[in-house]
Amino acid sequence: MPYRAKVRMWSEQGPIEVGQIVSGFDEAVLAGWTAVGFLTHEEITPADLSPELAAQIGTGGGAAGPAGPQGPAGDQGPPGPTGPKGDLGDVGPAGSTGPPGSQGPVGPAGAKGDTGDTGGPGPQGPAGADSTVPGPQGVQGPPGATGPQGLPGADSTIPGPQGPKGDTGNTGSQGPAGTPGAKGDTGDQGIQGPIGNTGPQGNPGPQGSPGNNAPSYGALANGTTAMAFATVATRKVTPTATATFTTTVPAAGTCCQLLILTSGTTSYTITFGSGFKSTGTLATGTTTGRVFCIHWISDGTNLYENGRTAAMAA
Repeated sequence: MPYRAKVRMWSEQGPIEVGQIVSGFDEAVLAGWTAVGFLTHEEITPADLSPELAAQIGTGGGAAGPAGPQGPAGDQGPPGPTGPKGDLGDVGPAGSTGPPGSQGPVGPAGAKGDTGDTGGPGPQGPAGADSTVPGPQGVQGPPGATGPQGLPGADSTIPGPQGPKGDTGNTGSQGPAGTPGAKGDTGDQGIQGPIGNTGPQGNPGPQGSPGNNAPSYGALANGTTAMAFATVATRKVTPTATATFTTTVPAAGTCCQLLILTSGTTSYTITFGSGFKSTGTLATGTTTGRVFCIHWISDGTNLYENGRTAAMAA
């Protein structure tokens, strides 16, 4: 008898309602759909239908129309989830015993067993006949303890032979120098030799020019700067301004003196130029009526200063 069914499609999340109205299928077809997990069905009545569906299929209770042709089979759905593991089956009977295996390799040697107890001495055999051949010499025993030292013998009167000469040792390093000894006493003066013969008298040399070592004095005019010591050994001069003194040079060994007199309260600086080799300049100072005395000695080329005084009252 034809009937109406509401069809649902199943998925992994549960049934999805399609909303399609199917009529005229017999139960065998619907059961086949249900068995493969695609569809399920349930009977419905006209009261279950919405007004739109009721108008579509009719609810007058008339006979259902003939079943339409079967549609093509749908695509196979994805495989369902794996079911739970089944119960473990019963243990089967024991199999027959297999053939014996080949023999394994030889195992390692076991540890050495404990040494057995030493056996007791056996009975002594009968005494043998005395041998006529001496046996081998036994092992020498350990040396005995040293006996006490004997008394010393009398001294020999015969000297023993001289031993060989030993090797010469290495030369030692040189020691530090010794402190110089004290100076010896001066020896006695030797005997004076005889006086030699007097030699012949030499020729007299030419007469030299008279030097100026004889007492000579010359006062120069105030402000003079040329001292001319080659002709006069002592000069006196009064400076009137700062100046440089020069001089001619007498023979080597000649001693000269220069007297410098001050006048007025102005200080003048005297520099010693050509012909002089001085220790420095001289300042006359600001006190009038004072005198400085400077000493010179000649080497034939220059007059060298060999001393000067401080200012003295004239």
